Amino acid sequence: MAERSNTHIDAVGIDQAQKECYVECFKQLYDDQSSIIMDGNMSLMGMGIDDYDMKCVVKADNIVPTVMSAANWAKVFRDAKMKVLGEQYPEYDWGSNAGYWSYSHKDALNKYGLTPLHRRSYRPMKDMIGLNKST
Repeated sequence: MAERSNTHIDAVGIDQAQKECYVECFKQLYDDQSSIIMDGNMSLMGMGIDDYDMKCVVKADNIVPTVMSAANWAKVFRDAKMKVLGEQYPEYDWGSNAGYWSYSHKDALNKYGLTPLHRRSYRPMKDMIGLNKST
């Protein structure tokens, strides 16, 4: 498993952070007998794993059982983490919205503002703090 902080994601972008996590996981798990199937069409060329047996499959999380399982495991992990964050910031309703853009979460953002855990590079957050306003 691999994670990146909101501040790291803000610094490098969500796509780069996701690629870093993929590469970190693959390097931990890969051996000569492995074959990797990634969901989507992301390229990891030039990230130190070019010799891995790997292919991208669009919608693999819907059609490849092992990818389905990994996607479910990731969601369970994310939901558990969001529940803990919900205990730290109960007014944001993270425990029940699992990080999705729910009405209760939007209301809390409007009322209380951003927490230190929000990604400021995420467009709705940028709009909220005025980084997308034309001058």
